[in-house]
Amino acid sequence: MKIPPAFAFTKTNPNFSRAIITDAEVSCPHVNNPNAEFVKTSALWDTGASNSVITPSLVSKLGLKPITQVKNRHAGGETLADVFMVDIALPNKLVIPNVHVSKCADQGGLFGMIIGMDIISLGDFSISGQQQRRMVSFCLPSSVYVDYVQMLRQRDEFLANQKPEQDNQQNTQT
Repeated sequence: MKIPPAFAFTKTNPNFSRAIITDAEVSCPHVNNPNAEFVKTSALWDTGASNSVITPSLVSKLGLKPITQVKNRHAGGETLADVFMVDIALPNKLVIPNVHVSKCADQGGLFGMIIGMDIISLGDFSISGQQQRRMVSFCLPSSVYVDYVQMLRQRDEFLANQKPEQDNQQNTQT
């Protein structure tokens, strides 16, 4: 059995406590234009977004033409938005082809796109860390089942079976 290739990245940043923003690249679909060049941008990872979106400035840079329209529901209400097909390259250089993205409002240069659950749900996504060191990690395809409750139970079981340091010293002296 051939094991499919896996792609992953991990980013550490103290600012991840408020927003997860990574590098990404976007291009016209290579299926339509094999020579299409990728444009670098920043991407906000948003588990509250059902679908990925791109800003008007990124649409303009790429020279995209809408393929349809969709109603976008967002914090500001509901708007009719153009939909485009793009290829997205994640920080690990994994290219996700032919992604339907809709146009959102410009974000004042903070990011050029939002990566939503349409992409996040393709793999494993985790946020972890303590205090000022936050880490985000993404792997595609999904590779492990993470259950923090089970991991803590196993840790507690292991610790309960460990003899205290004093008991070990007393046993070796007798």
